[in-house]
Amino acid sequence: MKVKTVQIVWHGKEPVFSLDFHPAAGVKPEEGDKYLLATGGGDNEVRMWEVSVDETDGDPTVKHIGSLTAHSKSVNVVRFSPSGKRIASGDDQGEILVWRPNEHGTAGLGEEDGGNWRVASVLRGHKEDVQDLSWSPDSCRLVSGSVDHYNIVWNVAGGKMERIYEDHTHYVQGVGWDPCGKFFASLSGDRTCRIYCRKNGRRGEKGGSPEFFCQQVMNKLEEEETNEIGKEESLEPVRKKPRQNLFHGDSLSSFFRRLAWSPEGSFLAVPTGIIRAPNTNTQSSTVFIYGRGHWKRPAVHLPGIGKPVTGVKFCPVLFRLQEDQPASTHFDLPYRIVFAAATLDSVLIYDTQQTSPLAMLSAMHYAPITDMAWSPDGRCLAFSSHDGYCSMITFKPGELGEVMLSEELPKQVLERIPMSLYEASQRNLQDDPRKAENTTDVDDKLVREKDVTPGQVIDQGNPHVAAMSTSSLVPMSTTVAEVADKPAPDADANETSRRVEPRRIVPTMVVE
Repeated sequence: MKVKTVQIVWHGKEPVFSLDFHPAAGVKPEEGDKYLLATGGGDNEVRMWEVSVDETDGDPTVKHIGSLTAHSKSVNVVRFSPSGKRIASGDDQGEILVWRPNEHGTAGLGEEDGGNWRVASVLRGHKEDVQDLSWSPDSCRLVSGSVDHYNIVWNVAGGKMERIYEDHTHYVQGVGWDPCGKFFASLSGDRTCRIYCRKNGRRGEKGGSPEFFCQQVMNKLEEEETNEIGKEESLEPVRKKPRQNLFHGDSLSSFFRRLAWSPEGSFLAVPTGIIRAPNTNTQSSTVFIYGRGHWKRPAVHLPGIGKPVTGVKFCPVLFRLQEDQPASTHFDLPYRIVFAAATLDSVLIYDTQQTSPLAMLSAMHYAPITDMAWSPDGRCLAFSSHDGYCSMITFKPGELGEVMLSEELPKQVLERIPMSLYEASQRNLQDDPRKAENTTDVDDKLVREKDVTPGQVIDQGNPHVAAMSTSSLVPMSTTVAEVADKPAPDADANETSRRVEPRRIVPTMVVE
């Protein structure tokens, strides 16, 4: 494992608010690993970068290859479509720009492709800043969240708004579309996470667009009885515990609350959670994990996190279970999923088999972390910061584990993962993880910004960027997975029966 803050000019002297890897630009064994990375920042631009990873030492190199300059205000979020043929970017003016390759360009990686994108459509409907975006799995639609309290579902091909959802009462700071296409989720400063479900067999008035309705509002833990005797044996009324808020309110010092679905859609991870210890007022930050369709109560939470978690991102690659680790008591999955959680000043890496984080990295930046992105083969995790810089964590082949072969994956999982990308990932990560050295290399230089071209290496001496010698890779011993109560049963749009409630998260899939 190598950790590095890339010491170049990313967006001038402005913050970097978002970043995302192209889902297909990936492994070129003869040239080393190369990826296409897009970033959005306070300079009103979307910038394209070629990221290379050295095969010998894992050192990442970043090269600026183009800028997209049609925005008139800060770019808060940038996302490639699952197909890789479109880019969506949202800004402080409330506009969403959808970009496509030029007529003679490609959507892949190459010297000529960095700036070879043009605006395909401008989506207008929000009155305030666009905070987050998420694509539908078929790359045909977008859902957006804004400071104006609205979620909007967009038809990208038609360049038009399909429906506005006005349920939230505060900024919508995170949205996520289910990889299976049935749900989308939104997280707001009003302390609620809302789950929207597609109506079965229903279409919009014009017959083309699916309709969604708010199926569940997650904001407080359900009340619980505290009278041990019970109603029938006691004359006293049953006392109930006060309902606890699940999420931080609008006082949270972060622009974003980026929630995420697991790659195959079996569960949803929601950041900015808060949990109180029993019988005390001690409060800690956490991430709540909900099993698919079980929205009444979180199935798992990750306690012991010091500062609020503002974002979660899942590695797109699925790994084999580790034989030297006991089976998880909380995730009943035939594979391991690796994911990262970002607090205001640190990044923690977890998996679904162990009860403690794989690693914690802190003191990388002087300002809050704003976004994270995994490369399509899972070998690189990048994260951006309000201080104007991005850091990268690179992994040696096999360091995170052995990638599952396609024939080992359940059928419903294969239907949701692009196999062309998955096969490339297998080639790159098939080494034995026990042979990988679990070490970290860091650069102890300080850097200084000045007026230079994008991508230029910066001189030493900037007090606005953390000293790399203070960064750390700290294993954690805190228990990180605790089951609450039984998750609620599936609440399908047209379903009224109640099923047996599993105690563990299982890979529940919707086959459309």
